[in-house]
Amino acid sequence: MFEKIDLDAGVIREVAAAALAVGDLVKIHVNQAAPADLIIVHVTDKSDSVFIRTDQLDGETDWKARRPIHTTHSQTSKLTDLPKFVHDSVMCEQPSQAIYEFTGLYQHKNATTGLEEKEALGLENTMWANTVLASQGYIIGLVAYTGRQTRAQMNAKLPQSKMCLLEEEVNFLSKMLFIFLMVLSGIITMLNGFHGHYEIFYFRIVILLCSIIPISVRINLDLAKLFYCMQINNDEQIPGVIARNSNIPEELGRIQYLLSDKTGTLTQNVMTCMRIHTEYA
Repeated sequence: MFEKIDLDAGVIREVAAAALAVGDLVKIHVNQAAPADLIIVHVTDKSDSVFIRTDQLDGETDWKARRPIHTTHSQTSKLTDLPKFVHDSVMCEQPSQAIYEFTGLYQHKNATTGLEEKEALGLENTMWANTVLASQGYIIGLVAYTGRQTRAQMNAKLPQSKMCLLEEEVNFLSKMLFIFLMVLSGIITMLNGFHGHYEIFYFRIVILLCSIIPISVRINLDLAKLFYCMQINNDEQIPGVIARNSNIPEELGRIQYLLSDKTGTLTQNVMTCMRIHTEYA
């Protein structure tokens, strides 16, 4: 549940994320994820900026700084000051997949001078869905995109099942053998002549020659994969290794090059000095 600020009634209601609409004001507390793509209107931090965590969006663990709209933040000291911005407007770009880009425009009519003030909005004024507020206090955000128009949803892709190269090769050979079976059965039917119930004769030949497609190979491959996984899990030379996928253990025999980075992600900064060579002039 999230706290929605109702300016008309002057109250704060708890609503589900699905009930939020574009233009609603939402109150986000520390360690709370944004339910939609927000434009930051006000922050309680004394530095006039906040930090958010975006690891659920782009995988980066470093905190990113965000700041509110200058006009609304400078003229807001408490929640009762928000109704004076009810006639202001925010123009946003079309929904996009770009999580590091944003272009918008905030329009505010000055009650004293009667002039319309405009402020350009950028990425630093936003808080995308699924990002988490890391700074203490809370922020007030204006919902800009919801549902499938959020950056997180537009960048979401259907998960792909892992398939080894051997599986693809077996599938290709099975298709070729099926085509060969159909063609061979058709040739035998033609040589026998199209008399009587020739279509029954055709399917009879297909059934007789169905052993061309080695279905038992599939069973043998699956049993072999299970055996490989058991051997990997019980191998004393690689303790702690767990085979979490039985579809690709045979791919280990096809590895020719192993690429590793130098940041500690894979090496965990645990390295042993094996040899030092020094040359003297």
